[in-house]
Amino acid sequence: MSTAVFTKNVTPVPPAAGDVRVFVNNSGIWCSEDEYGNVIVYAGATAMPKAGVVSSGSFSGNPKTASVIFATAFSDNNYAVNITGIDNRNWTAETLTASGFTINANANQTLIGQVFWSATHSGG
Repeated sequence: MSTAVFTKNVTPVPPAAGDVRVFVNNSGIWCSEDEYGNVIVYAGATAMPKAGVVSSGSFSGNPKTASVIFATAFSDNNYAVNITGIDNRNWTAETLTASGFTINANANQTLIGQVFWSATHSGG
């Protein structure tokens, strides 16, 4: 499992195998580097990756869905979403907008555990 390490105003240090490091400066310019040495540079806070947790009680309807609203919107809906939940479900992200998306559990059963999500803008 990879570990994310977030730092600010530092000189990038190559990550150890399995780590992902993200570097940010005061101008909103950031880069990420993976264990293979791949580096992607972004500018602006709207391109920053976003992540959060949705409680099981936030899901409703059949199938169970919950809305995610970003504190700071992306510039468009050109981003990838990763969803991992405690409950074993076939998670999907739907209705992507610049300001958020909907998580669909694709099941009617009540959820027990938290659902973790991350969204990364493609920069396109």
